[in-house]
Amino acid sequence: MKISTGTGDKGTTGLYSGQRIHKFDLRPEAYGTIDEFGSFLGMARSAAKSEKARNISLYIQENLFTVCTELATLPENRGMIKKFITDKEVKQLEAWIDELETELNLPPVFIIPGETFSSSVFHVARTVIRRAERKVTKLSVKEGGVSEELLKFINRLSDLVYLLARLEESLK
Repeated sequence: MKISTGTGDKGTTGLYSGQRIHKFDLRPEAYGTIDEFGSFLGMARSAAKSEKARNISLYIQENLFTVCTELATLPENRGMIKKFITDKEVKQLEAWIDELETELNLPPVFIIPGETFSSSVFHVARTVIRRAERKVTKLSVKEGGVSEELLKFINRLSDLVYLLARLEESLK
């Protein structure tokens, strides 16, 4: 596969479904920010002390390919997609959230990130997924074609990544 094709030299990008749109359009903004989140989450995973945090992070990263595929496909072309984010993936995130909330002693106040390097990287990833959620929500409102399950999945991610940061802090 050739990486540099020159097809984006005039400021357009190709969607999964083949159409070309501007790189600044809502779809590339949304899936690009999800991709950025995945990279920060990968950095957090590589720094994590907790095997649980590493395993959960990898699960999330694997599902981000599905998220990006959905976001990079126009609503009328959704039939091309073979795998979607479903209630199953949302429930998995919720199960981990419940489990971590039970395990961790969460303070009833805001916390200042920076207790450990690994927790700090999870906090950066958390802020990126929150930005991604705003972009995906804007795409959903302005253009449609974003499933309810995908919106829920992204919403749960910031809570889960916050808890992963707290898990890492608990190991200092």
